Amino acid sequence: MGKTLSKEEQEQKEVNELRTKVIKLFQGQQLLFVGTIGSGKSSFVNTVNHALNLVDPKVPYQELARIGATDAVHGTMTYRTYTMKKGLFQSLKSQVPDPSNAPRLFDIAGVTEQLLQKDNFDFKQVLVYLIQGKVKELTQMIKLYNSKQQLQEIGKQEEVEENKVWIMVCVVSLYDPFPQLLLEQVASAVQELEPQNGGTSVFVVLTKGDRLDSVDRSTRVKNFSKRCQTVLNIMEKRIFEVNNYLPSELKIDATTTKNLEKEKSVVAALNFMLQPAFIPDSQK
Repeated sequence: MGKTLSKEEQEQKEVNELRTKVIKLFQGQQLLFVGTIGSGKSSFVNTVNHALNLVDPKVPYQELARIGATDAVHGTMTYRTYTMKKGLFQSLKSQVPDPSNAPRLFDIAGVTEQLLQKDNFDFKQVLVYLIQGKVKELTQMIKLYNSKQQLQEIGKQEEVEENKVWIMVCVVSLYDPFPQLLLEQVASAVQELEPQNGGTSVFVVLTKGDRLDSVDRSTRVKNFSKRCQTVLNIMEKRIFEVNNYLPSELKIDATTTKNLEKEKSVVAALNFMLQPAFIPDSQK
């Protein structure tokens, strides 16, 4: 007889099996993360990287995305592409059809509700060009946000197939005000492009619930979830609550900092998002 696993060991085994499945589904996928400043977009990129074991255990700390604040020194100011090629993804060469076809995560500068209210700021059009693959990596997003002329120049660019986005993840902080205007722009951009590209799948990740007490957190999860469903016209099952890894948790040796609950929530969310049913036939 084999060894009887403890409850925690059994849960870890199940997470490991699901993680392997997710990495196979992840191959070649491209996810765009949008959200307000400080919502946890870059932290979620690092949480995904860490939860999927895509860190090199020989290196104490690897962050794909630099954790942002609200200034040009710390925040995400450019359009960044993070290619996940390290650790477990490469170790699964025998199981993954094409390990060189690593997934990419697109991270853009966060916006504020105040910026979205400005007459000269067309965030919907920015999103349209991002989805179409017209925006080049390292584009200064802040300049793009504040210049209609630069936005018009981007619109003249050819669509780049390999930069097109079929999955958009809205990162929403439970700790901050509900981003009504941002989500309205997301819904509008996706609706405009649907006849052309067959639809971009939209999901929501609710973050920073760990900053709230249990009662307030539960109330906000229900409230934010309902509002996301209404604004984005999506089903509840497309909304996930995830607690990001803190920088302090990541900076310890990568092999000893795993948090089972965080791993579980991230891996389960990705497993749902990456199902073939959400990817256009042309991209499968």
